[in-house]
Amino acid sequence: MTKISEIKHADKLTVDISVIVPCIDEAHQIPALLRVLREAGKRFDGNWEIIIVDGGSTDGTQALCQAEHGVKMLNTSPSRAAQMNVGAKAAKGRILYFVHADTRPPISCFEDIKSAILGDAQMGGYAFEMDSQRRMLAFNSYLTTFNVIATRGGDQTLFINRELFEGLDGFSESMQIMEEYDLLKRAKKKGVGFTLLKGQTIVSARKYEGRSWLKVQFANSIAMVSWRLGVDSSTIKSRYARMLGE
Repeated sequence: MTKISEIKHADKLTVDISVIVPCIDEAHQIPALLRVLREAGKRFDGNWEIIIVDGGSTDGTQALCQAEHGVKMLNTSPSRAAQMNVGAKAAKGRILYFVHADTRPPISCFEDIKSAILGDAQMGGYAFEMDSQRRMLAFNSYLTTFNVIATRGGDQTLFINRELFEGLDGFSESMQIMEEYDLLKRAKKKGVGFTLLKGQTIVSARKYEGRSWLKVQFANSIAMVSWRLGVDSSTIKSRYARMLGE
């Protein structure tokens, strides 16, 4: 596998970082994310692009994205794993950066990723901080500062060397939930560790709106245990939705 430090970043024909954002009905979230990414781009001395992969929005998300100059807009089936794979195939970058629509990475994200990959990191991301003053959610944020697979997740964003991503055959489209955990597990089996970057992403706490902290944590715990036991992802997804009252 080619080491990232061996890549010549002076090659202007290749985009260095491709940001891939899967979304469905995120018109209220996308504008803020795009502002953060554009500001990050202003600080970055490499090349970058933004690819939005929509899974069938009906709230104006597509129109908002199409109106953004320089943003590539793709459409596919409403499956986050499939959406991210479609984005990866269309990406020009040697580094793929997967970001959820309701997440705000640090403005230094492109620079942070470049520093990490020049240090031979193959994949990684941030801890997170929820956009809520609820005390127990601060505990959730604290847990993500530990670099173990159980505290990872898509909300923390994920950068990965394209060669590694393709070697892992991308996200498993059989996974209807917890697709990032599955990818990290397969990477770990290949001896590739997760690099925890300094800083935090800001994550929407909307999952907790109208629900108790305990109810959501219990649902999260059952999903994690079920995944570790090899329960079918469709079963995990339906059970998770039912536990949250969706």
